[in-house]
Amino acid sequence: ALLLLTMWILSRVKDVTQRGFLLRVMGVAAVLRAATIGLVYGLFSPMIFAPDTGYYRVQGQAVARYWQGVAQAPDILDRWQIGYVYLNAGVARFLDDPTWAMVVFNTFVALWTVIIAFLLARSCFGLVAARITAVLVAVFPSMILWSVLNIRDSLTTMVVTAVVLLGVRMYQQTRPRDMLLFVLGLLVLSTLRDYMLVLILGGLFLG
Repeated sequence: ALLLLTMWILSRVKDVTQRGFLLRVMGVAAVLRAATIGLVYGLFSPMIFAPDTGYYRVQGQAVARYWQGVAQAPDILDRWQIGYVYLNAGVARFLDDPTWAMVVFNTFVALWTVIIAFLLARSCFGLVAARITAVLVAVFPSMILWSVLNIRDSLTTMVVTAVVLLGVRMYQQTRPRDMLLFVLGLLVLSTLRDYMLVLILGGLFLG
């Protein structure tokens, strides 16, 4: 399902040449992340790089048990920034341990970010900048590491990039669909990192 969704997102790039370029870049990105998964989980431990991976797993399992009616509601449900915990809980509801499913999900999210960043850079600075941006997003070390861990950073990065792209598009032509997606994107982002709303809205306003 994630692969089909990836191909659909890629199909939004109408230029066949650029689509082929992105496909190659995403292939490199996928290989780098597969190798990193082998290193992080085979030779080291994800806890070394991000101790909060355990937090999301444990809290997600606690929420899933609450949904199943076998445990009391965890205190975390009183908070707003628990969008990523809910994702873990949704997976844990069926798989118990959400770690590997979320690693796969975050890896695909990183591939989607390559495409979205390409479109954003092309809208602002042209094709050459878009190609360079796509490569940088694909191979930047932190982007690689975040996308192979069960943490919210990979998803947050994609949502930020998508929201800014929608903002740029609304500058060019205000369409109801883009406005709706922009608001929904901000809402999702608020459940991940709420302070990013100020940075994005401030940046778009200054822009």
